[in-house]
Amino acid sequence: MDTMKIVLLIMVGIGCLWLFVQLIRTKQVKTVLTTSVVSGVLALALVCVMGRFGSETLHVNPYTLGTAAVLGIPGVILMVAVKMIWAL
Repeated sequence: MDTMKIVLLIMVGIGCLWLFVQLIRTKQVKTVLTTSVVSGVLALALVCVMGRFGSETLHVNPYTLGTAAVLGIPGVILMVAVKMIWAL
């Protein structure tokens, strides 16, 4: 593995760990996670419905649902951007 990839993975891991610790310290883990999951799935549904009127849509499958649930709205935006850039 390239040295830059290793450094990037370490930085992402530290960032995720810091975020998780901050969520636990504020005692809002359930609220934040529930809000992220619901908003991500609703954003995915909105993109699917609006895709019928436009050119870009995402197919609902376990991978897109998982990405929308874990990453929320930024995950849906990322999936649409990747699809537009690489025309997958």
